Amino acid sequence: TLAAVSVPGPSELDVLADTVRVFASRTMPLEVEERVVREAASRAGARGDARAASRVADWVAWLRYRQSRFEDAAALHLSQATVWPEGSVGYVASMLAAASAYLEADRFEDVERTLGRAQPSVDRLRNANFAARGEAIRRLSAYRAERTSVVDRELIQAAADLGQPLVESRLLVTEAAVAWRRGDLDDARAIATRARDRAAAASFAPARELADALRVAAGGRPTGLDARGSPACAAATSPGSGLVPAGIRMQAVALRAATAPIDAAEMAAALNAAWTYPRSVRSVRREVLSPDECIERLSGRREPFSPMDPFQSETGGDHK
Repeated sequence: TLAAVSVPGPSELDVLADTVRVFASRTMPLEVEERVVREAASRAGARGDARAASRVADWVAWLRYRQSRFEDAAALHLSQATVWPEGSVGYVASMLAAASAYLEADRFEDVERTLGRAQPSVDRLRNANFAARGEAIRRLSAYRAERTSVVDRELIQAAADLGQPLVESRLLVTEAAVAWRRGDLDDARAIATRARDRAAAASFAPARELADALRVAAGGRPTGLDARGSPACAAATSPGSGLVPAGIRMQAVALRAATAPIDAAEMAAALNAAWTYPRSVRSVRREVLSPDECIERLSGRREPFSPMDPFQSETGGDHK
C-alpha cells in the first residue's frame, strides 16, 4: 500500500539537494565548487547529521583533488574507506579514489599498495567496472614510472567488453602512449583512434582531444580538431578547472605543435600549466608527455619530431 512506501524526511531531502549542488558545481570554476562544498558542510554541521557529514567528507576529498592537493585527497579518501566495511561498494570506491590521488601525487608505490589492499574486495564484489578502473590506474602508474613498454592487449579487449566508454578511453590512451613510445606507430594510431571515439562516446572532451592529438602524432591524418582545440575542451580545462584537466590539455596542445600552428592563447595556457608542476616532478610523464617534454615542444622547435624518436632534440640529446 501507499502507506508502506518510505518517504524521505527533510534531512534526506537536504542531503539529496546538496548532492545535486555539489555535482553540478564540478562543471564550474573551482571557486564555485569550494563555496558549494563549504555551504554544504555548514548545513550538515548545523543538522548534526552523521550521514550528511560522511557525504561531505567525501566531497571535501574530491575537492582537494580538484585543488591539486593530491596527498590530502588521498588521506581523506583512505579515512572515508574506514567508514565502510571491507568488501562493500563504498570501501572500494574510496580506495580507488585514494589510488587516483596518489597517482597524481606521483607516489607510485602508494598507488600499488592501495590497489593491493582494495583487490580482495574488488574480487569479492565481481564488479567489472571497479576492476577496470583499478587496472587503468595501475597501468597509468606503471607508464608514468617508466615500468612498462609492452601494450596489454588482453586488458584492451577486457575494457572493450566492459562497455564503459570513459574507463575504456582512459585505459586506451595509456596503451596508445606505450605503443608510441616504442615507435609502434601503426599500433599507436589504431589504439588512439579507438580512444578518441570512446572518449567522444563518454562526452569527455579533454580525453578526446588528447587521444586525437596522439593519433596524429603517430602518423594519423590531421582533421579540423588538430588545428585548434575544441571549445568544449577549452571550457573543461580552463585555469579554474584544476591541474589534472589542464595538464591533459597541455599535452594535447604540445602534441599538436609538431603538425599544426598553435594559437597564442592556447600556447600560453599550455606553457602556464607545464610550469605549474613542481620542478621535482616536471620530468615525470603524465598521460602521454611530461611537463618538460611539453615545454620543449612548445618553446623549442616547430618542425615535426622524428616518429621513431619523438623526443630527440636538434643536437641529438635524449629528453625522455
